[in-house]
Amino acid sequence: VFENRTGTKAIVNYLIQMGHRKIAFFANCNIAEMSSIKERYDGYIEAITESGLPLTMDYTVEIKKKTIMNDSAEVEKMLLTYGQAAQELMEKGVTAVQCCTDGVAYLLAQGCSVRRLRKI
Repeated sequence: VFENRTGTKAIVNYLIQMGHRKIAFFANCNIAEMSSIKERYDGYIEAITESGLPLTMDYTVEIKKKTIMNDSAEVEKMLLTYGQAAQELMEKGVTAVQCCTDGVAYLLAQGCSVRRLRKI
């Protein structure tokens, strides 16, 4: 049994305890269309609102373009897109990101690297 909502809520609460006040949620899909991702997003929202932090929709990123992972040109474009999204979050003052999956977190970190950004 996966604990999508409670697991994400616990992670975001930990980020809040560590002093982060501007925390983003990053997804590689339409959040509403995938039940497991929606549950994780709901946990994110619960943690933010219960902590008294403002829920800022500008901190929610949904990159809906699917990438063919065996096409290096497509992967490079995707990493640049993820890096651009990270840069925009950083410009808004975001200091932490809760990704929808471990794989997306890895790709976001790679996107930051491609754009030569310090990781959020």
